[in-house]
Amino acid sequence: MTDITIVPPLAKVPAARLRSAKLALADLRPWDPATTPNFSLDGDPALRCPCCGACHLTQGHMMRLQMFRNARGPVVVTSGYRCPDHPEERGKPHPGAHAQGLATDIRRADTGQGLFRDITLAERLGFTGLGIGRTFLHLDSGHAYAPRAAAWTYY
Repeated sequence: MTDITIVPPLAKVPAARLRSAKLALADLRPWDPATTPNFSLDGDPALRCPCCGACHLTQGHMMRLQMFRNARGPVVVTSGYRCPDHPEERGKPHPGAHAQGLATDIRRADTGQGLFRDITLAERLGFTGLGIGRTFLHLDSGHAYAPRAAAWTYY
């Protein structure tokens, strides 16, 4: 078996836990921005952690987000990677999907039909965590410590 480099936050997670969470190692490689023409670190600063500037998103997640954008049209990212010191991550017993490089939040559609379209599309593309906020839609590609598939609201 060939060694695969995976994003640093997930390198500390036991391989058995990754397998039990059904996270494919090939999808956990560091994101190569050259593979996603509509997303870049320069053009989408929200992909970086706001407190340290790091970006450890996974290739599989970003390719899924690119496919979502290809089908839906323009997407505004409101939150991407979060380091373990980010205020939203600090109190968690295990790193959240953002801190694992497996999640982004996007500005959500402002109509019920648009939101339904986005949720349906996300599920078809393999996003397994869908969180609905008043102004954003959380899309994640898995989680090493929480059961998936899952959907929730933030209000």
